[in-house]
Amino acid sequence: NVDLSKAQVGKLIEAGKQKPLALLEACNKIIHAIKFVFETGETRAVKNSYTDLKGGKIRLPYLKPIVHLSGKRWNKSLGIDVSWEATIDIETFAKHAVVACVGYMWQFKENK
Repeated sequence: NVDLSKAQVGKLIEAGKQKPLALLEACNKIIHAIKFVFETGETRAVKNSYTDLKGGKIRLPYLKPIVHLSGKRWNKSLGIDVSWEATIDIETFAKHAVVACVGYMWQFKENK
């Protein structure tokens, strides 16, 4: 079983402090994010490029398995919104999510 509060899938920066981002908290950040930015890269291979109207070669961009999220949450003790930024490794997130779901299904089956 995966402990959703401990399975690390990225990092969180809030109020200037960085900490590991667990699967459960990452789910909450995805739901409440105001902004999503996916990392991209450019292919190096010429075969993965195309020619523009002026005859120049343009390399095709691709998505990296990293997403950056940002948003705000209400801090009761301060009485203000606090900004946060999260970086999630999509591959790690997906692996932990699958293991968590399979573990949950087995627990559900055993309790029937």
